[in-house]
Amino acid sequence: MKKFTFFVFTVLIFCAFVVKSQSIVVTTPQFKSVVLEEFTGIHCQYCPDGHVIAQALQDANPGKVVLVNLHQGGYAVPSGAEPDFRTTFGNPIAAIAGVNSYPAGYVNRHVYPNIEATMGLGRGSWNAAANEVMSQQSPVNVGFNSSYNSGTGELTVNVELYYTQNSSVADNFIQVAFLENHLIGFQQLTSGTNPSYDHKHVLRHFITGQWGDIVNTTSQGTLVQRTYVYTVPATYINTSCTIANCDVAVYVSESHTEIYTGGVAPVGSSFDGNSNLYTGNYNAPVNDVVAGTIGNVTSILFSAYNSLVGTEDFTFTLTTNAPSDWTGGFNIEGTDYANTATVSIINGTPANIILNVTPGTTPAVAKYTLTMTSVSNPSATSHIMEIYVISGVTDFVVNGGGSWGDGLNYNWESKYTDGLTFAGNTSFAAVNADIFQKAQTNNALTNVGHVYMNVGWTFPSFTDDVATSLMAFMDNGGNVMFCGQDIAWDIKSGSGYGTTTTNNLFTNYMHALYVADGGATNNSLNPVVTDPIFGTVGISPVVDVYAGNFYPDQINVTGGSVVTFKYSTSTRIAGLRYNNGTYKMVYIAPGMEQLSNVAVKNSVLKQTHDWFHGLISNVNNTFAKATDVIVYPNPTSDKLYIDTYVYNASKLSMQITDLSGKVVLENNKIVSNEPINISNLESGFYFVKVNGNDGCSVYKIQIIK
Repeated sequence: MKKFTFFVFTVLIFCAFVVKSQSIVVTTPQFKSVVLEEFTGIHCQYCPDGHVIAQALQDANPGKVVLVNLHQGGYAVPSGAEPDFRTTFGNPIAAIAGVNSYPAGYVNRHVYPNIEATMGLGRGSWNAAANEVMSQQSPVNVGFNSSYNSGTGELTVNVELYYTQNSSVADNFIQVAFLENHLIGFQQLTSGTNPSYDHKHVLRHFITGQWGDIVNTTSQGTLVQRTYVYTVPATYINTSCTIANCDVAVYVSESHTEIYTGGVAPVGSSFDGNSNLYTGNYNAPVNDVVAGTIGNVTSILFSAYNSLVGTEDFTFTLTTNAPSDWTGGFNIEGTDYANTATVSIINGTPANIILNVTPGTTPAVAKYTLTMTSVSNPSATSHIMEIYVISGVTDFVVNGGGSWGDGLNYNWESKYTDGLTFAGNTSFAAVNADIFQKAQTNNALTNVGHVYMNVGWTFPSFTDDVATSLMAFMDNGGNVMFCGQDIAWDIKSGSGYGTTTTNNLFTNYMHALYVADGGATNNSLNPVVTDPIFGTVGISPVVDVYAGNFYPDQINVTGGSVVTFKYSTSTRIAGLRYNNGTYKMVYIAPGMEQLSNVAVKNSVLKQTHDWFHGLISNVNNTFAKATDVIVYPNPTSDKLYIDTYVYNASKLSMQITDLSGKVVLENNKIVSNEPINISNLESGFYFVKVNGNDGCSVYKIQIIK
């Protein structure tokens, strides 16, 4: 039996009464809380890892995270006497985004395009999505209390909503979920089974039905009061219910998707919504990733506002990871500040802010963080504005933005940056995929011409936004190296996250075909010895760094690409490259983290770097290998070196020409590793021609002042 009693009072008519009658929910602005609906099952071996990740998220954010575990899909089907935790509600909710891999989770039933292209997020993405949710103001606060009558078995839930802003839609929906913890029963693990697994946050019933109870008074200042009565059964399918282990969760959505916020509390207790006071925030700048130039001020304009009544004092603190020769500060309403400021902001009158950054000569992607904290509410969550300024950088290591395939966290950035250091590059930086995507979209890649995609074992390998930015970057002459196991499988197998956009990237820009998912025999990376770029880098074992998840793809060439690497046999292709005169591309199916021979790994990256920079080519590489000549550093500013190794340096001479072919510097006798003064040359690209008895080589360099 289910009873509903509804009370709705609108502030426009009963303003004085509303303030007095409100007894559960707070009326001050609040941040959104996270509602994570996890799709799970007793036969899903990776689902316990999802449970751990979700629980850690809730534990780290008390009062701000609601966990609802929906046992649904094929992995939830019991066998024999195994517990059946399924409900009639799971499949329709999973169908919203077509969930077909487990564990998956909806974070507030919202799509986060910079994280994954689908609403059903892999467990490695839950934290990133949750952080995004918890940084936003909720238009509505949720409060409730509950009581249980053991004589009748009736659970009574009193719900109050208070709208601190207008909802973006006319109708909202209240969802009241009845959850149970500590249900002991079977669970499949990655290594065997556990017959006494502790199942928590299990959805038993939606008291307000599949999609919730409609609310059609959703304007600012409105108080909504509802009472729901639900008779709790003694048993759900084949598992008994223990009321002492049960929780009530209440959340509000726009429709079937877009959950605003929610709360959870044990049966017999209450939740007032006062979990996270929202004091104000920033109005974002037009671009938060911008290009800067050496010695010139870059200004970024945005504003801050106060959400509290009247006037509130806020402290602003600026921090940065910029090099020491960069300078930065901020201006609020005409007054300059270096590091900190305390400013009064009137509700309804935003304060204008200008961040001023002057890059030095050190190349960097500098992050400037301006933190805004309420003086009278210091325990309330601070607000953060992050601005990225790029100057002097020529090479980007871009870390994949997807979730890790096993739900753990890895950091392989150094595998790539060490290789660029080995190549003599001093103007590289490492960024996450979303920062690269913003930089490309904002035309902030002024000097960046080369990208090394550190995809690792993440899903999706590329979001549509990142794939679109990569293709635009390449169309504009940018060179890209792609590395990571399962890129091909993810995009082309039909079982991953492939989209029309990422298929276009894979086929027409990576110039690759997917042949097969990797396995244990793809355990050695062998260069094609006749390849002029990678032929002499050596052989490296390809090893498992993902605890038994070893899937280096087998690929093939298409559209003019050429084979550069094979696995242990002569038939399975592991790497390829492509050059159409506009861009150069290198694709190696294993990630650099899987090459256990560090020298080979560094050589692969160095050869890629040198080919991208024009230091070696199909024409000059034979000479470069025969003479062991290296021109470095590149880019450079005032000095250049030529390392001749074992070659007789007395037989070598050098010319530097500008792009028009004009000779700007000559040296008829090179001394190995002695500095060549180029301080009188202006910033730009030049060609270094090294002449010897065996012929000549031409290397493209960049001078940055």
